[in-house]
Amino acid sequence: NLANNHILDQGVVGLTDTIRQLDASGGKYVGAGSDAKRAYEPVIFERKGIRIALLGFSRVIPKASWNAGSNQPGVATAYDATAAEAAIRKAKANADLVVVVAHWGVERSDTIVDHQSDLAHRFVDAGADLVVGGHPHVLQGVEHYKGKWIAYSTGNFIFTRSLTEKTWDTGVFQAVCTAKGDCSMKVIPYTATLG
Repeated sequence: NLANNHILDQGVVGLTDTIRQLDASGGKYVGAGSDAKRAYEPVIFERKGIRIALLGFSRVIPKASWNAGSNQPGVATAYDATAAEAAIRKAKANADLVVVVAHWGVERSDTIVDHQSDLAHRFVDAGADLVVGGHPHVLQGVEHYKGKWIAYSTGNFIFTRSLTEKTWDTGVFQAVCTAKGDCSMKVIPYTATLG
């Protein structure tokens, strides 16, 4: 997922170089692209007979100029969720299972903010079967909404160890899903330690 608040730290040159390297190596990516059409496009793959669409959106970017546009490289954002919802609906028409990775929330806050729950519900209402969030660097809650799972923040798993102790708590969020979009979720807790 390239939809995050650092993908354009080195400007458009850095983003296009990242995309070029991923394309050259056969790496798949979501959440950013050479224009809005590509940034909001899902990656669709098949596992165990299930067609899975993966999409990525960010609600955290430092400048509005990072938004992908019709002729502008950038990030698939969800400050206005209209394009994200349309992308989810389109993906749902072409896949059995739709997974959304969302970059949102407030760093080091274990409390979700309004835009997280609003967007998560809108994503599910548009057709997402599973929503997995990140950016806060700490664990946040999970929610079962209309039969779908939302993990608001998975915390840090592989990341620089911070002096903030609550960033050391992490986990593996294990979802098992069917072709009908029914998922169960189990969280396996871990603590990040210095090796």
